[in-house]
Amino acid sequence: MDRLLRSITAAALLAAALAALAAVLPGPLYRAEWLSLTTAFGSLRFAAFAGLAAAGLAGLGALTLLIRSGRARMAAALLVAGGAGLATVQQIDALRDRAGRHPLHDVTSDMADPPRFRTLSPRAYEPDSRAARAAYPDPAWARAHSFLYADIEPVTLSTAPDDALARVRRAADAMGWQIAASQSDATGAHLEATATTGWFGFTDQIAIRITPRDGGSRVDMRSVSRLGVSDLGQNAARLRRFQDRLTARQFAPEQPAPQEPAP
Repeated sequence: MDRLLRSITAAALLAAALAALAAVLPGPLYRAEWLSLTTAFGSLRFAAFAGLAAAGLAGLGALTLLIRSGRARMAAALLVAGGAGLATVQQIDALRDRAGRHPLHDVTSDMADPPRFRTLSPRAYEPDSRAARAAYPDPAWARAHSFLYADIEPVTLSTAPDDALARVRRAADAMGWQIAASQSDATGAHLEATATTGWFGFTDQIAIRITPRDGGSRVDMRSVSRLGVSDLGQNAARLRRFQDRLTARQFAPEQPAPQEPAP
């Protein structure tokens, strides 16, 4: 019995350790180009199974110990292993749930005419041409976007497009975006940038369009993931943060100091 219990304990601890490593390492290893994306996602699936195995073995071993021998110390170790396994499974299940609740990778403030990419390359199967965009957005995308991201709307500024572009650049810099293009002309202004996600280091693309509107400017925005179907809500969260920064007082153009009245 002792040998069996030691084997169960060792197997539970090993499974918990493998689950933790398989859940934590894929992102950094993918960023370092040591793993392919397929292998990295496969590692996350393995982590879920390893976590379940750790929890099951730990529960079996702890129950046996408490019933037959009362060895609380070993039982505690098993419970720790089981808890680690369940925590791993919970985190991966949360990612899957977020993927199901955010089935989009392209979020914009203007569904009828999203800002176009002129400098950055769009997704390979979505060539950013007039012909390809004639039917955009497709009905399924439009329904999902309207339901999930109705709050992603254009921002109206009281400044001219040139000043609005400077404000957009300050907000983009504050968010750590890498600006790839920034230009203005008689029709308005345009900015493109990339943003890198933290864990896997995915590079998402942002397009900002500024058009004159009633003496001020209308700012439309778009954020697109280069890979995958679901973005886990990252693009919408990015645009919401951008809206907050764009309307914050510290990103407004500097106002001249009031003049002292002449004595």
